[in-house]
Amino acid sequence: MKKSPYSVDDLLEIMARLRGPDGCPWDREQTHRSIKGHLIEECYELIDAIDRDDYEEMKEEAGDLLLHVIFHAQMASEKGKFNFYDIVQTLAQKLIRRHPHVFGSERVSNADEVLTQWNAIKRTEKPERTDPLQSLPTGLPPLQRAFKLQKIAAQHFLDWPEAKSIIPKIKEELDELDSAIADAKHERIEEELGDLFFTFINLARRLNIDADSALARANQKFSARLAVFLKRAAEKELDLSRASQEEIDQLWSEAKSSAEA
Repeated sequence: MKKSPYSVDDLLEIMARLRGPDGCPWDREQTHRSIKGHLIEECYELIDAIDRDDYEEMKEEAGDLLLHVIFHAQMASEKGKFNFYDIVQTLAQKLIRRHPHVFGSERVSNADEVLTQWNAIKRTEKPERTDPLQSLPTGLPPLQRAFKLQKIAAQHFLDWPEAKSIIPKIKEELDELDSAIADAKHERIEEELGDLFFTFINLARRLNIDADSALARANQKFSARLAVFLKRAAEKELDLSRASQEEIDQLWSEAKSSAEA
């Protein structure tokens, strides 16, 4: 099947053929559940490309993400549940319905008012969801789930007065963690460490800092320093297992300086 340019219909035909009797054995064996882990992986690969401003990579990774949408649509179509065009129809209707300030006569002054309006419309779409916690997907990564839980709490007036008022709570949680470590009880240490993480995420939320992005930058910074550290150790033929703490500290200081230069 060679042609250029390909259309969405061509893409749907390719996927149908891959799932067909004479298609790919691997593709035919897959289910919604079997590929869900790959979907999350593709999301992170697209995010990585976005963070690097790599448009060529973004194009490819966005395609991989689209592949999963088409894959799920094909599998659902085989069961008579929905197809790709049902997805398009549902999405188009939702976008129009949730943007009455663009497609209707409503007026908004800023992005905050747009979000307020969006959430109000969303609530009318599923009135049976009276509990705001029902809207939280169970599969959310813990960091994101913590952020959304805190946001729901804030919407119901359970929040810190200001960001700086969270600092004493962090110190309190640190003291409790220190006490748990002294008791050497693993379960309590885990609990107190979780409380500390949760409070840090709350601080990030109040400071309008994306905790995922902040941690990603910290990972990137540490990775760069660690790469230099290992390279310098190899250049000096230093056996790190036998090196003194002073030697390791000195090497790390050099790595930090070099990575930041």
